[in-house]
Amino acid sequence: MIKRKFSPLITVFSLILAALMLKASAWQWERYKFKKELVDTYTANSSAPAKTLGDQTTADELRNLIFHKVEVLGQFDYEHQFIVANRRHASGPGYWLMTPFYLSGGNRLLIVSRGFIPFAEDTPESWSKYSFTNLEKITGVVQPSVEKSSIFSPNNPSVQPQRFVKKWLYPEISAMARQLQGDSFTTIFLQQIAGPTADGFPAEAVSVQVPPSTHFGYTFEWIILAILTVMVPLLVQHIRWSGRHPQGQ
Repeated sequence: MIKRKFSPLITVFSLILAALMLKASAWQWERYKFKKELVDTYTANSSAPAKTLGDQTTADELRNLIFHKVEVLGQFDYEHQFIVANRRHASGPGYWLMTPFYLSGGNRLLIVSRGFIPFAEDTPESWSKYSFTNLEKITGVVQPSVEKSSIFSPNNPSVQPQRFVKKWLYPEISAMARQLQGDSFTTIFLQQIAGPTADGFPAEAVSVQVPPSTHFGYTFEWIILAILTVMVPLLVQHIRWSGRHPQGQ
């Protein structure tokens, strides 16, 4: 008769790990659906006409247009530009160049990401060559503000009186807006497309960083890992204790 004895500690630990892996799988599935919808929206926007926005556009209207293409008329404020670090491009690491854009007809402003600039261009002096003209009609994609993702994520610099922050870690629009003069939209920003460039920069930065297929694959990888995490310890324990208690003892 074979006597089997399983370790409760190992069994419980493997079940907990498997549960965490299944949770990771569910998160990847949600990211897959989100990215697929995002790609579909970008594809539709590539041929759809841009929606024209004006000074009377409300924050709610803009939030409903996230990931959609819009067109605005106004004026860039090149004196109060700043950058977002840790961005990548085919040319290498660099920044997004962020510029306040005052809508025509009032004092309302959008923060516009004009695109990617190279890593060496981290000072306002190096941005002057991108000051093309003042009164412009620009086209861009409405993007949501990026807030701190977890307690372990680094913090953006704090905005203080008499201190203009020129380098940010991620586009936290609500914080950025506090150092600007005017009635700023605080939950969205605009990623400019088809804007003027100097030697190819600022390069257009509207893209899906991780394609949906990657998240789709990760979903099933986590499920397989969860199954193995449960089955392998049980199998190892079964073989071990079966060997210790041969039949007939």
